[in-house]
Amino acid sequence: MTPHLIPAWELPVLDLRRCNACGLCVIVCPTQCLRGSRLGPWLIRPLDCLACAACVVVCPKNALQMVNLSDVEEPLP
Repeated sequence: MTPHLIPAWELPVLDLRRCNACGLCVIVCPTQCLRGSRLGPWLIRPLDCLACAACVVVCPKNALQMVNLSDVEEPLP
């Protein structure tokens, strides 16, 4: 019997220093798990994130990056 492999879980992580709060990432999210604010997007439903990286691709300021949570050893910024 082959053991089931657990897929790597990646989530978008925001760099607030780069974000201009344009909201494009919120608009393109297919599961609407991001919510916009004047400070930038917030991941309000992380379990709904498909890790499709649409938010990362559309960001004009490169403020989002996909991070594999199994690789995180320190608190995210």
